[in-house]
Amino acid sequence: MKRTLPIVLSLAGVCFAQGAPAQVSPDDGRTDFTEVFQRALDTGHLRIPGDPLGAGARITPVLENGSITSLRLDSPGERYCKAPEIRLEGDAQAAAEIDANCRISAIRVISGGSGYTTPPRIFITPHPRCYRISQLRIPIGALVEGDGFSSCLIPGDATKPLLFSEGASGFHLRNFAVEGRRLSDVGMQFNGGLTDDAARSTLEGIVITGFRQKNIELNKSYGFVFTNVHSAGSGGWGLYLRDGYNNATQIISGEYSGNSIGGVYVGSRSILFHFSSIAEANGKYGIYYRGPSHGILIDNAYFEANGRDGQGWDLRGEYNDYDKPTRGLTVRNTLFNSAHAEGAAFLENTVDIELSHNTGMPPMLGMPFTANSLRIGKGSGMLRVDGNTSLSVANTAGTHIHTEIPPGTQSLFTSELPSRIALPPGSGAANITTVSRKVAVPSGHMVGAGVWMRTDTGTASAWVEIADTVSSYTGTLVNQPHRQTLGPEWQWVSMNVATDADAKLKTTNVNFRLYRNDGSETKAIYFRAPIAWRDIAGTPARKTIQSFSATPSETRRTNTSEGHSATLPSKP
Repeated sequence: MKRTLPIVLSLAGVCFAQGAPAQVSPDDGRTDFTEVFQRALDTGHLRIPGDPLGAGARITPVLENGSITSLRLDSPGERYCKAPEIRLEGDAQAAAEIDANCRISAIRVISGGSGYTTPPRIFITPHPRCYRISQLRIPIGALVEGDGFSSCLIPGDATKPLLFSEGASGFHLRNFAVEGRRLSDVGMQFNGGLTDDAARSTLEGIVITGFRQKNIELNKSYGFVFTNVHSAGSGGWGLYLRDGYNNATQIISGEYSGNSIGGVYVGSRSILFHFSSIAEANGKYGIYYRGPSHGILIDNAYFEANGRDGQGWDLRGEYNDYDKPTRGLTVRNTLFNSAHAEGAAFLENTVDIELSHNTGMPPMLGMPFTANSLRIGKGSGMLRVDGNTSLSVANTAGTHIHTEIPPGTQSLFTSELPSRIALPPGSGAANITTVSRKVAVPSGHMVGAGVWMRTDTGTASAWVEIADTVSSYTGTLVNQPHRQTLGPEWQWVSMNVATDADAKLKTTNVNFRLYRNDGSETKAIYFRAPIAWRDIAGTPARKTIQSFSATPSETRRTNTSEGHSATLPSKP
């Protein structure tokens, strides 16, 4: 029988054996592992040993009068060479203490919390030990790999990137963590040399956090692929493509979030930048790009809560020079959920733009046309807008942009100004008000409609109905189960109910049904950006849109006077 010996790596007198913790912590702030790691890396393959994370601890809370008075340590576990994080359900707080044998020795209650009727669940999260590195220089074709988050590097020289290459290509970094801890400006920097690019390299399963200026920087790179890379907590940028030239950079999965300035900076003269990832909760930008660049593709991405204090964008294209625009920006299949920001996207100095099949979520803060809007600024042109749901597309003055839509796509019908609908003084479903909009559909059929709504005060109910000249009316019984309750905050109300397909010219009615809830003080409902979308079966004719009209429903006429009419002021 063949016997497998345990793997042992000796690092500067500290022995790491399979299943056995080291007796000296590498992140004691003094031990530098640069030399021994660099020797292994120069052979072409560096494996960063990951200490097995702590496990096995069990803790039981002791309650008295709804608060936690103590936490009983039933089992100290093992391999807790750094004190783990202790988190309890509710508002209680606690901290762990460890001994020299890497076991939990005590649990200290910081705050007992209140309102506990049963013992809460306790979550014990181990922390890895990290290796202090001044700088590792990556050679051509090298492989650096670890054991996930348990393999951790921290910077030992504030003036140098922790991982660095100059002219190297074809290297691969995977499955380890890098913690900046605000000790250094740049975490990883990969430069092309004087005669060649930094080419054909991959980063996979990397977690990098907390560098003062940039977590990752590319300069004169070609064909870099980032897969499941998580770059967060930088004092500047999660990923920075320096001005000059970076070609064919692909960002696939992962996350670029929680950075003080932005998730990703795409520098001037970048070519073929592809982003299919997450960028959220960055200080100002999800993605920022500068011209002249070419071929920026954002596909199946997710943006949320970028920008603070009303400033910032999920996507920002900066004006640089009319003669040096960004050419070819495509944003498709992407979700925007901006908050505290001027809008979802603000595009300047960009030509040949396609915005297709993107979605805007109801704003967490702000108004429609502000919280989730796509603004087209100076120096931009050749715009195609196609099938974007709950997103408005407007110029910097707020005027909606209409474009000719090619066959086989969807088209948008959007009004430019908000409206106000006065509700009758009664209450309940007996006082339903109907707000109708007529849309000429030259071909194809309606597939849905929606609008932003809010009340002046109190609550109301609303839903959407769709009918056309050749289909049977969808009616109250079909749509009323989809009604939504409105309040004073803006809310998106929509319905996807297709009418019959027909190639003949027909008129489609989109009816928004409204009533105040029983006992509510609501006097009016405000509208913003009503939209209808359709399929196109052939070459579309020029669109015609008729104005809103508000009339009492048949049900309401039996309960209120015939003379009542709803009004439509220009703005709430």
